[in-house]
Amino acid sequence: MAGPLTVNPNPMSFEAGPLGKVWITGAVSGVAQWQNSVFPGDRSGLVDLSNAQVFFNKTDGLVQFFVQLGTYSIPDLGLPYLRAVNATKAFYGPFPQGFLKLAPTKNFSIMAGKIPTLMGA
Repeated sequence: MAGPLTVNPNPMSFEAGPLGKVWITGAVSGVAQWQNSVFPGDRSGLVDLSNAQVFFNKTDGLVQFFVQLGTYSIPDLGLPYLRAVNATKAFYGPFPQGFLKLAPTKNFSIMAGKIPTLMGA
């Protein structure tokens, strides 16, 4: 078994004209489960995607951004499993997160978009 997951030290990138370099990363993972005490409406076994997402970001300059696109599932203990295609529609959609940030200085920025909660941060 391999060690813990690590960040890609050399992600893909492309030049986006006046915006400069934009970085592209992603995540793909799956889930397989079997259970012998099936909740009504659930299945005894299944295989599904748990994440299939791509991330675009720019982390320097005056205009910065982050965009997350894809599909995902969020298994919940005690409830029937909701497949990724249905969970994506029911929860945050295929665009779960994204923001635009104006950073005129190193210590000041203004950010707007579909930003994740800061609960627990």
